[in-house]
Amino acid sequence: MANWFVQRDGSEQGPFTFQKLKIRAATGTLRPDDLVRQDRGQSWVPALSVKGLFSGTEAIAETQPVRQSIKKDGRESKEFVARNPNQRAASTGTFIHDSVQEKPSQKWSDHQIVRRIKAIVWSSLTLAVATTCCFPIGLSLIWTHPTWSMLRKSFWTGIFFLCLTLLAVAHFRSVHWNKQEFLAADALWNSGNESAAIEKYRNISTTYFTDKEKETVYGRLIEWDADHGNDGSAIRLIWGMKSRKLSPRITSRRANELIAKFEAEERAKQDKAEEKGRLEREEYVRKKTKRETEAMIDDQLRQKRITPQEAKWMKDNLEY
Repeated sequence: MANWFVQRDGSEQGPFTFQKLKIRAATGTLRPDDLVRQDRGQSWVPALSVKGLFSGTEAIAETQPVRQSIKKDGRESKEFVARNPNQRAASTGTFIHDSVQEKPSQKWSDHQIVRRIKAIVWSSLTLAVATTCCFPIGLSLIWTHPTWSMLRKSFWTGIFFLCLTLLAVAHFRSVHWNKQEFLAADALWNSGNESAAIEKYRNISTTYFTDKEKETVYGRLIEWDADHGNDGSAIRLIWGMKSRKLSPRITSRRANELIAKFEAEERAKQDKAEEKGRLEREEYVRKKTKRETEAMIDDQLRQKRITPQEAKWMKDNLEY
C-alpha cells in the first residue's frame, strides 16, 4: 500500500493511506493548496492535482492550471500545475501532472508603438545633428563603429551630408536675403523714404557684410535714433560700432555728442578699472611684505637674537 505524506508551512506529516487523505480532505484538515507526495522518492505536488482526493474538483483540476508554490531543492518556485486529460491515474490515487510555464504577451499596445517611434525619431535626429556639428569627428566615428554594417554606415553618412546640405542652403539663403534687404534699404534712403529704409536696416544681420556696408548701416541707424530722441538705442548701436572697430561718417550733431559722451564714459570706466587694479596690486605687495617681515622677526626670535618683548614691539610698529 502506498504511503502519502503532507507538507504544510514547511513541516512534513505522515505517512497516511490514500483513504485517510480523502477523510482529511473531506473534513477540511487537508487543504487543496497543501503539498502531498506518494512515498519519499516522489516530488511534492498540490493536493488538488491528485485525482480522486477531492470529490467534485477533478473536472476543475483536469481542465484548469493551478498556480502553486512548490519547494524544490530547498528553494521555492512558482509554476502552473495541471492535469493532462489524456493520461489516466490509478484507482489508488496515483497522480500525473505537467508544469506549464507562463509566457509573457508579445503584443505591443498602441502607446508602446508610438513611444518606440518617437524614440527612433529623436535618436536619429540627435545622431544626425551631433554628427554634423562635430564634423569631421562625427563622420569618422560612424565609419569606425565596430558593430554597424556597411549599409547602416552608408545610411548615416547620407543623413550627415543631407543635414550639411540643408545647413549650407539655409546659410546662403540668409546671406542672400540680407544682401537684398540692404540694397532695398539703400534705395529707399537715397529716394528720401528714410523711415522705411530704417525699418529694413533694423532687420538686417550684418555678419557677412563688408566693413563699408556695416559702417553705412550703423551710421544711418545711429543718426536716425539720435535725431529722433532714441538715445538708448543710439548708445547700444554706438557700443556695437566700437566693438566692431567701425568708423562710419557721422554728420549729425546730436549723434556726435552721444558718441563723445559714450567715449568719455568708456574712458572713465577704463581709468577706474586701472585704478582698482593698481590698488589691488599695492595691497598685495603690502600684505606680502608684512608676512615676510613677520616671518623674519619670528626667525630671529627662534634663534634667540631678540627677546619676545622686542619681537612684539617690532611687529606692532611695522610701517609699510
